[in-house]
Amino acid sequence: MTVATTPFHPINATNNQAIENIYLSLSWWRALIEPMTAPLHILATLPDIRMGTLSIALWSLLIAIIYMLQHFKQNHNIQETISMWGTLLYAALLYSTFFLLVPLPNWTLIKTDKNLIITDLHSHSLLSHDGVISFADNLSIHHQRGFDLVALTNHPNTFKARITYQQETNDLSEAISGMEIPVYYGGHFYLSVFGINHQIKLPDGLAWSQGHKKPLPPQSLPDHLWSVKKLIRVIHQHGAVLAVVALHLDVKEVQGLARAGVDAFEIVNFGHHPLSDDVRQAMLQAQKKYNIALIASNDWHGWTGILNTWTVIQPDPSLHNQSLRNQVIDTMRHHGNQVIPVTAYPIHTMSNTEILFAPFIAFYQYAKTISLAQLLSLWAYFFLFLILSKYWRWKNISLAQATQHSLLIGMASAILWHGISLYQVWALSLIHPPLAYQVSLYAMVLGALTLLLEAYRIKRQVFK
Repeated sequence: MTVATTPFHPINATNNQAIENIYLSLSWWRALIEPMTAPLHILATLPDIRMGTLSIALWSLLIAIIYMLQHFKQNHNIQETISMWGTLLYAALLYSTFFLLVPLPNWTLIKTDKNLIITDLHSHSLLSHDGVISFADNLSIHHQRGFDLVALTNHPNTFKARITYQQETNDLSEAISGMEIPVYYGGHFYLSVFGINHQIKLPDGLAWSQGHKKPLPPQSLPDHLWSVKKLIRVIHQHGAVLAVVALHLDVKEVQGLARAGVDAFEIVNFGHHPLSDDVRQAMLQAQKKYNIALIASNDWHGWTGILNTWTVIQPDPSLHNQSLRNQVIDTMRHHGNQVIPVTAYPIHTMSNTEILFAPFIAFYQYAKTISLAQLLSLWAYFFLFLILSKYWRWKNISLAQATQHSLLIGMASAILWHGISLYQVWALSLIHPPLAYQVSLYAMVLGALTLLLEAYRIKRQVFK
């Protein structure tokens, strides 16, 4: 049961105002590992997670260098200092892998109006060349986070992959079928298409690209790949919605695409850098002028457990007796002002000052929005450590060393298990995506190697 709520509501990404009829929540059992997941929650508060993470990494490196220099100055033991550096770097590698691969607990969006539809209209599975999560796991994790409906917008792929995709998505009770189309002819942006009717053959040309930067086109390109207007018309004829991905856009392109008749713009894409202010303003103007929907997407490929954006649909009452899919498609096509892009925290391009002080800004936001469950979890571990330190009697291994071993073994076990699971999914897939194989192999090797190293270190300390 989800009982721990945050003291704040998520915000409307168009105006950064809190939305009162939905709120964020974290269950008590998910908060039990808050000391492990706190860095994830801290990073997720940043307006630009990439630049903020880089800043925090540089600050951490600076602090580590200062500490190591001070340690060497006091002990004059170069071998011990190098050993500490090695342990620190290995632990950083292990946690980074743990953070990237294991979907850690995060916020769930709770709605108080049952007629609202919580969606993620841009996500991927193993059928994208850069996806590292199965279709079933994608839906399961989205469902845990409060989503009612998910659009699987995999990159266009080979014909074989397309057939596999149709086989895997026969049950669309929680998913909308779709794809993400790279526009190489007459543009350099991406279009996200969802709501495609599986009973209708896909338009020629939408399955030829492998999704790479330099795809090989067919001998004869259909007209709709040369003209955005024609492409939009073809997509609409197939009962689908076309949204513009928040990547590589300028103001003129936003204005031109709005005039051409696109259904939506991503005003937030958590997988990419925030939009510039001028492009953002162009989208807001397009919404007012053409009633175009603005959406917030996670663009989730399976990396990390951060799903901090949502698109909330307010369907017209006349649609309430229809399927969720039809309510979403109709609202996106005809009622753009009833689509709300939602984020947990404000997302914008960070200034140089914000980048410089990113660790302090992130920690302040985390402290300001921490839930009761998270806070109690942190205090519980703190008091447990104090009690253990008072009664710890194992002379060969200190409490700090035991804590370090426990953390490393826990992360390594989770990484190994995730690697094995991903390998099983890859082995059972009909297309055997290479990235999934490489990631699963890396995770299994790193997890197993760490467990062996920890067993060796513990043995040396116990019997020294």
